Amino acid sequence: MEKIVVVSPLVAILLILSACVSTVPPEEPGITRIDTATAKEYFDRGVLFIDVRGVSYDEGHIPKSINIYEHVEFTETSLSKVMSKDQEVVFYCDGPSCGLSIKTSRKAVSWGYSQVYHYREGYPAWKAAGYPIE
Repeated sequence: MEKIVVVSPLVAILLILSACVSTVPPEEPGITRIDTATAKEYFDRGVLFIDVRGVSYDEGHIPKSINIYEHVEFTETSLSKVMSKDQEVVFYCDGPSCGLSIKTSRKAVSWGYSQVYHYREGYPAWKAAGYPIE
């Protein structure tokens, strides 16, 4: 006789959510992950934001952010032209599914930048929060 296991919809949702949470990368040395509310606080303080997306930047971005496309333009030289190594910087792209902002955060740390913030939620969360966009 076969046993049938019935999973309630709530248990199924909890299992799915726990799988999603486990895919969040751990904190990395030299990189501080920030959420949308913290990103807005940093924006209000005038911290530099760097958008590492390509053409998506032209479709909308965080005001005053500098666009340095990771695949083409992001180098140690290009970064040094817009900021000093001890300056605060927030890297962002198109949210958790976009790996460009963590990749550029890692590169910046490896080049000696000391105040690196990774805004993993990125532009979609910023826009959804109703914060200013250009």
